[in-house]
Amino acid sequence: MKTRTLRFTSFLFLFSAMIFISSCNKDELYLVDFKYEYFPLQVGSWIEYEVDSITYDNNFDPPAVDTANFILKELIESAFIDAGGNTAYRIERYRKESDSADYVLMNVIYQSVNDKEADRVEGSLRYTKLVFPLLEGTTWNGNAKIDATGEQAYLAGWEYEVTSIDVPMTFGSQVFDSTVTVLQIEDENLIEKKYSEESYAKGVGLIFKETMHLEKQNVLNGWDKPEEGFILRMTIIAHG
Repeated sequence: MKTRTLRFTSFLFLFSAMIFISSCNKDELYLVDFKYEYFPLQVGSWIEYEVDSITYDNNFDPPAVDTANFILKELIESAFIDAGGNTAYRIERYRKESDSADYVLMNVIYQSVNDKEADRVEGSLRYTKLVFPLLEGTTWNGNAKIDATGEQAYLAGWEYEVTSIDVPMTFGSQVFDSTVTVLQIEDENLIEKKYSEESYAKGVGLIFKETMHLEKQNVLNGWDKPEEGFILRMTIIAHG
């Protein structure tokens, strides 16, 4: 009788332990941090960037080089329901040439986020900037929704990758405790170079962007002498 009682007690203990472990696993699933805070969207919020750009144009001989430095402000102006039934946000982008100049409306873009991804629409181009849950090493085709033909052919096949997450980052006086960095493309051959990377801060959004697409026909020239393409760098200077 004692042996049978001992076996029954052991069975109850094992059964209870299995239920407890199963319950813990379920709780852990519900506690997954998807990190939506890296792509916040709130009407009235804004970010200012210092922008540096270089454009190369081979329609001239030698190729023309145009440089620009200006301040860009992105303001989330309003929200609406898009064709897919998701909440989307209208973002007005203003430009001024110096601190003392007045802002002038440059263009309008749109952003949206759902439980799986965060999109940014610039003109006819829809980029999938982040996917959730955000995990280091995650990869995805961020330009899959773009018709990457003609002038946009260079956007084909970009495999975005989360290269770091929840790390501090500083730009000037702007200090961010938690940031995520996404390497969008890093590819180079003798006549073409593509590189693009973005960083986002928790509760803020995009804080840094560097992207370039350069081309040349003279393989003897270094990338300091491209014949076609652009380099663009955006660095946060203020937000609110």
